[in-house]
Amino acid sequence: MSSIAYSGGTVVSTTFTCTTGTRAEIVSGLGAILVSAGWTSLGSGLYKSATTAAPKGNSIRMRLIDPGSGNCAQIKLENDAGTKISGAAWLLPGVGKIYRVIACQYNFFCFTPGNSAAREFVCGGTLYIPDFLEGVVVGSFGWLQGNADTDSSSSIRKSFRTKLGTQNEGLAARQAFLKNDILLDFIQISSVAGQNLLVQSSGFTDLFGSSWRWSDDSIGVMEAILCSGISSTSDESKRQGIIHNGMIVSDSFAADTIPTSAYDGHNWWAITDGNVGSGSDAKGTLFVATN
Repeated sequence: MSSIAYSGGTVVSTTFTCTTGTRAEIVSGLGAILVSAGWTSLGSGLYKSATTAAPKGNSIRMRLIDPGSGNCAQIKLENDAGTKISGAAWLLPGVGKIYRVIACQYNFFCFTPGNSAAREFVCGGTLYIPDFLEGVVVGSFGWLQGNADTDSSSSIRKSFRTKLGTQNEGLAARQAFLKNDILLDFIQISSVAGQNLLVQSSGFTDLFGSSWRWSDDSIGVMEAILCSGISSTSDESKRQGIIHNGMIVSDSFAADTIPTSAYDGHNWWAITDGNVGSGSDAKGTLFVATN
């Protein structure tokens, strides 16, 4: 499947445990895994992704924070200059709580098992840019998403853990997108055009039951194209790039499903949980490669 953008380098799928249930355990646990996957530690909880191959040359930074108070560790998206900083996504510690991280040199997914509770799913990174888009991005280029809307919320907000997009279903969770020194950063916003979504694998339709499989009943597979607005929540959500090591499968799977056989020479992990589609949401599952 040549349209899938593979990261190369080391791909890590592992877990860390919050032994004593502190925010600092999440910061150190996730940070160590990012480094093992090819990110660079810049100190003070700041980590920089690898830079995509020339002539594209894009990267992003993530800051992992123990704020010293509140319930959660925080993750923020930053540009290389540190002049554009998103609001926080949240990860909640707990004694004995286990987080899985799937990470490569360009992105990461951090989550608890199954239908992750609020404040237990965060993902982000930089993107692969198709050849025909070379030159439209300069420098820092990235995205961030979580499944909560506050440090104390128990409501699971819409994210790639539950859907292929964040629109049209109550209040969306934390999301941010950074391109060419413009940061689109928003939370608790419903039904606006600029929110994150993955190109629906069921075809060019918003009808969730349409065109999701081939005539022999085999399911569709395509690269994970991330769409977002740029400068306003009312922007058109345009196709910005491709999530490295990601693919969209047009059927519904339980979160953490591991296919019994390799696809395209790689092993895979289901990120999206039980997305059968509803309303304008197409059914489908984001899978990420674990090797």
